[in-house]
Amino acid sequence: MSPETGSGDALTDAIGRIWAASGQRWGLMALAVVAAVGATVATGSAAGHLPIAYVVVVAVLAVVAVIIPDSPVALVTVAVVVVWWLAIVDDVASPWALAGAAGLLVFHLVVALMAVTPPNAIVAAEVLRRWVGNGALVLVATAGVWGAVAVVDGRSVPGSVALVLAALAAVTVGVVTAGVRSGPR
Repeated sequence: MSPETGSGDALTDAIGRIWAASGQRWGLMALAVVAAVGATVATGSAAGHLPIAYVVVVAVLAVVAVIIPDSPVALVTVAVVVVWWLAIVDDVASPWALAGAAGLLVFHLVVALMAVTPPNAIVAAEVLRRWVGNGALVLVATAGVWGAVAVVDGRSVPGSVALVLAALAAVTVGVVTAGVRSGPR
């Protein structure tokens, strides 16, 4: 049984969550759906074509994910976008990759926030600032990796185990630093 409606019926519970949603929650739901569809459009732009059925599938999945954010539907939404990208985009250094990643990041962050808050909650400004700040760090790191890929794309770069280990160490230090920075205060 759901604490929002107490019915135990999944459809009734989902409708109850929608009706109980705060104004802020409606804004977050819209942002998540737009971000997922934006990632879809980035995929189509990178590939040079955008099948409308693909956009509809992702939009429907995103809507279901924001209604039931604690379900695996958000993961399925991201997986559909990523698998479609891998299937149709040939240019690994496309600037659309960064746009698609940003859309998926925003979708993930918003749905994750909604999954840990009740539908009628108003998330405090401090929590939102931290959430956005941590997301911005991930986006900066993503842009850095995309930049590195763009620089070496098409060039013959010999592999180096030491270089890969150094890069992994740098990423680990960054993640630990971000985790310490975002810990309890």
